[in-house]
Amino acid sequence: MLTALSTLRWRKETLHYTPQVVAEFWNVCMRPASARGGFGLSPAEAERCARVIEHYLAVLQDTLARYLEWRRLVVAYAVAEAVVHEARLVASRKVYDVPQLVTFTVDDCRRCHDISVIAPQALVSHAP
Repeated sequence: MLTALSTLRWRKETLHYTPQVVAEFWNVCMRPASARGGFGLSPAEAERCARVIEHYLAVLQDTLARYLEWRRLVVAYAVAEAVVHEARLVASRKVYDVPQLVTFTVDDCRRCHDISVIAPQALVSHAP
């Protein structure tokens, strides 16, 4: 993911995050390395990582408009289980008119809506 972000910054793309992204990232950071996808970081290390996200990316705030779009998506596409979280990202993309969503959960996001979604690995293969 870091290489993908570096590629996007090199292209002078505006990068965004939502509070949800930092919360989920924190969860993965604090999960033991032996657990599913965990990094096993200390709270201080997770804090440093979160600050990097907050420094280099612009926050897209949680708003009523985003909530209402999320509600529309989950009903329109019968979204269930873990995909409910991805629907929040898709709602942010739509409400804030973000042209492309970069995520590890490409298929889940595409289930919510026909949008431009790309995996970080795809950006790395097209790096400068």
